[in-house]
Amino acid sequence: MARQTVFTDDFNRADQDVDVSSDWQQYGQANICVIRSNALTTRDPSGSAEYTGELEVDQWVQATMAELPQGQVAHYMSLFVRSSVQATYTLQVHPTSLYIHLAPADQNVASHSYTRQAGDVYRLEAEGNAIRAYVNDTEVMTATDSTAAVGSVGVKMNKPTEPWETGRWDDFSCGNFSSGFSLGDVNGDNTVRSMGDIVVSGSLLDTVTVIEITDGVDPHQLQITGQSASQITCAPFSILDTKLAYATAADGTISISATDGATVQSTGVKLLQETGYEYQILSGVDDTLLAEGLGAVDGDILEVEDGVVTSNLILFADSDCHYDPAVMDGQTHTRRFYDASAKTWDSGICTINATAGPVPLPPSWGAVPNLPNARKGEPYTYAIGVHLAGDRPMTLTDAGTLLSEWGLAYDDTVEPEIITGTPTQDGTIDGIVTRAENSV
Repeated sequence: MARQTVFTDDFNRADQDVDVSSDWQQYGQANICVIRSNALTTRDPSGSAEYTGELEVDQWVQATMAELPQGQVAHYMSLFVRSSVQATYTLQVHPTSLYIHLAPADQNVASHSYTRQAGDVYRLEAEGNAIRAYVNDTEVMTATDSTAAVGSVGVKMNKPTEPWETGRWDDFSCGNFSSGFSLGDVNGDNTVRSMGDIVVSGSLLDTVTVIEITDGVDPHQLQITGQSASQITCAPFSILDTKLAYATAADGTISISATDGATVQSTGVKLLQETGYEYQILSGVDDTLLAEGLGAVDGDILEVEDGVVTSNLILFADSDCHYDPAVMDGQTHTRRFYDASAKTWDSGICTINATAGPVPLPPSWGAVPNLPNARKGEPYTYAIGVHLAGDRPMTLTDAGTLLSEWGLAYDDTVEPEIITGTPTQDGTIDGIVTRAENSV
């Protein structure tokens, strides 16, 4: 079975007795270990620290030997599992030997020749009757024994002589053995948004091979972009590519489902619309409004952008749609439709046809423009826009001759619009001022 982490401690805190934290307590007759320079050591000939949390019978413990103990050869450091008054399994790390030791029988049930090094990661596992020892994730010895059946985990240090504050454990972790992965929350609040990020938490997630979003009938597989034991990151997806409807509650209607090939785990999620869109589940639908031509019935979903140009778009359950403020005829925006019976999405562009606001004035001259003559090689500016009446924008279309060929330009981004430049040749320029499809 796979290891499942229950507790970790990197000891990155002020120098103090480790049992200042409620996660730790003294073990047996040994003195409590102390934190020095963000690692665990002793200030006495012997030191111990026992994890106070509860683990299952099958358990493991791991730590990094951040610094080797100095002094006599007899100085050694240990990890222990299934520790109780009846029995304890200990991984003893001596200078050139490793032992799986059984107490209180004072018996080495396995041994291995190895020269310890600073930075080594040691782990002791007890799973069933198998007691295994690892160095840097490589199994180096195993024993079969059933003496110690239950108990706690932790670390010990044995230093008969000074210097006592050498030899340090760091990056402690421990846990159980699990038959499979487990899912936690999604995005922190179990909410998934179309075209939004997806981050799934849990344990043993590095064993997951497939992850989906589903209504229990029509799953949509997600693309895994990042994966570790505690987290999976998936690429955004569009609801238009699925057969799913939205869900406003994480009640299991929609869920994130994952499998490692052997087991399946699911977490209910909310499924919300893409940012910048709003939707309505149709009720009392009027097919003469925005639902026109869709064959929509109550229970279908209509979705639109929540704004058009500078106007807010407000959608109602009958498919009516208000634009605030009003927008001109001919403006377009996206309309999405979900046929609930067929479980299909469709998306397209709709055009605003209803008259919005006052009818624009036709283009006209507020006054007759009288353009002064320009002289070749001399700067020229004329605000023709002061004579324009009617709604803007108004543009100047050249009639047969490009202004740019004469060194001039028409600027319709300012009001009043201007003709400006330095003429480069002699002649006459004709032009037409236009608004929409009309001209003056």
